[in-house]
Amino acid sequence: KMVVSQPLLYLGYKDNNVGLTGEKHFRKETLTEVLLEIMLSPSSRLYNGLYEEGLIDDQFAASYTGSRDYGHVIIGGETKNPDELSEKLKEGIENFQKKGLREEDFERKRKKLMGEFLKSFNSLEFVANNYLAKFFQGVDMFAYLKILDEITIDEAEARLEELFRDDNLALSVIEPA
Repeated sequence: KMVVSQPLLYLGYKDNNVGLTGEKHFRKETLTEVLLEIMLSPSSRLYNGLYEEGLIDDQFAASYTGSRDYGHVIIGGETKNPDELSEKLKEGIENFQKKGLREEDFERKRKKLMGEFLKSFNSLEFVANNYLAKFFQGVDMFAYLKILDEITIDEAEARLEELFRDDNLALSVIEPA
């Protein structure tokens, strides 16, 4: 229990596909980003369903963090019903695994991310931070566009199966004090 206005729910999925460096790691990161966009961005069916049911608010988020030695996805935010949200998120992810991704969603999200990347060049801070971060990872930040152009829906579905496994799931609920 903590001093919060509403309960907080976070699902964490450990990434067991570690040990990658350079462009292989960058490709895995990019695939995961596309996958999270398809499944849990504000324009996704799952997100909108949860929002309309009042289980999430506009601060709900999903993100991936990883390096050579670790990786994880964190999904969550404030909710009035953590148990119901947890079940619906797990069901939603399982539904994506069973039915697969829709080609039109995959293509739309790839193009969205390409556009956002290009638009980000209006920010000197973005260019400097990303250039240095990718330089120290041993990759060219401009490889992002190449990777987005090359990845396939089959790779994204394989990543979906690999990453979202119940045996790699940790659940955290913080209740108001």
